[in-house]
Amino acid sequence: MPVFRELLSHVSHFALKEIHMQCEKIKNGIMMPCTGHFMATMGFPCAHNIKQLEGKPLSLDLIHPQWRIDTLRLNSEDDSHNDGVNKFDELLTDLSSRYKPWPLSKKEFATSMITKLLTESDAFFEPMIRKPKEKMNNFNRTRSFKIRVCGIITNIQPFKFYQ
Repeated sequence: MPVFRELLSHVSHFALKEIHMQCEKIKNGIMMPCTGHFMATMGFPCAHNIKQLEGKPLSLDLIHPQWRIDTLRLNSEDDSHNDGVNKFDELLTDLSSRYKPWPLSKKEFATSMITKLLTESDAFFEPMIRKPKEKMNNFNRTRSFKIRVCGIITNIQPFKFYQ
C-alpha cells in the first residue's frame, strides 16, 4: 500500500498493524465520528486523518517517536560501551584541570570523597530502606471530645484500641 511507503523499516510492527486497522476501517466504511482520542492516546493517525491524505503516503511526522525503530541502535557492534569510557576519561581530565587551583581544604575533601568511592562496598551505593512509621502508638487514649447534640454538650470517649 502506498500509504505505508515512508513508514516501512522506520516504525514498529505494532504501529504498522494499528495503522493498517485504521485503513481497513476506511475501506469497510465503519468509521465513527472523530474525537481525536485515537491520535492523542496512540500516537498515530486515525482513520479520519488517513482518509484526508487521499492515498498519499503517511509522513513520519504523524507518528509519535515512541513507535520509531530507525532511531534505536540495535547493532551488536555498537560502541555505546566505549562512549561511557570516553565520558569517564573526559570527566577525569576535567577534574584534574580544575583540581590544581583549588585550595588545600577543597583538595583534601575531594581526595577523601574519591577514596571513599573506591574503598566502600557496593552496599554503600544501594538505596536506603526506611522502616515504616509506627501506627497509633502515641495516640492519647485518655482524650475525650465535647460535642453539642440538640443543644446539650456531652463528653464522648474515644474508641479503645486493643492490641
